[in-house]
Amino acid sequence: MAINRLWRTRVQWIRHRIRQQWRRRRADSGHGKRNEKGWPECEVIEEEGDYEDYVYGGDDERFRRRSQCLIGVLGFVSIFTLFCLIIWGAARPYGPRIAVQSLIVNNFYFGEGTDGTGVPTKLLTVNCSVKMMIHNPATFFGIHVSSNPVHLFYSQIAVATGQLKKYYQPRKSQGIVLVNLEGNKVPLYGAGGNIEVSDKSGGVPFRLEFDIRSQGNVVGKLVKTMHKRHISFRAPAIHTHLHVRTLRKPVETFTLLKRSLQVEDDNHHEW
Repeated sequence: MAINRLWRTRVQWIRHRIRQQWRRRRADSGHGKRNEKGWPECEVIEEEGDYEDYVYGGDDERFRRRSQCLIGVLGFVSIFTLFCLIIWGAARPYGPRIAVQSLIVNNFYFGEGTDGTGVPTKLLTVNCSVKMMIHNPATFFGIHVSSNPVHLFYSQIAVATGQLKKYYQPRKSQGIVLVNLEGNKVPLYGAGGNIEVSDKSGGVPFRLEFDIRSQGNVVGKLVKTMHKRHISFRAPAIHTHLHVRTLRKPVETFTLLKRSLQVEDDNHHEW
């Protein structure tokens, strides 16, 4: 019995010593400390380096990413520009084809009178129309067709003027357009004396001259193709059988010869 009691006492003393040593170690290491609110105190972990450096990888990493973005943007722009140039080059040959089919003279008045300043001279009034066929051979875009003023010249004087209204010609199609030319009491001055001689010797020569412009939007408004055709040719001589009279009344009332005729060109001038 005495031995058992002694053994138990020895075991309890050993346990007590172990608890004391464990508590002392915890106190030395800082564990078990509590703040004013009773919460265990913890040691603050100090992070080394900047947070942005940790997330973005530092200056080198940021520079590398920016360089990659810049290279990507430049690459996209270069590829898109090359694509547009290829499309533009493929669309360049598809210019409009223009054929002047006929010149129709509806009214032709010639007489003597005075100009706006009172100078006596020969006056000419012309009303005519030009019939043209415009063909768009492009297979993947339409064109917007317009022109500068269309002039009908006698000698070096524009005796009639008109304008082609801007319109849209679809792809792979052709259309007929009619341009009206008018000239009202145009003074001929020195050229007026030759008009009678020309009429008696084979007809009055006229020259038609104008420019046709076309614009095709290949890729929206980013890629455009533009063409310009200058058209100038002498119309076949027009026989008018003029009878010139000296006007005693004001110019506004003179009426001499009214003639309607059509000049057809079998070859159809093409550009």
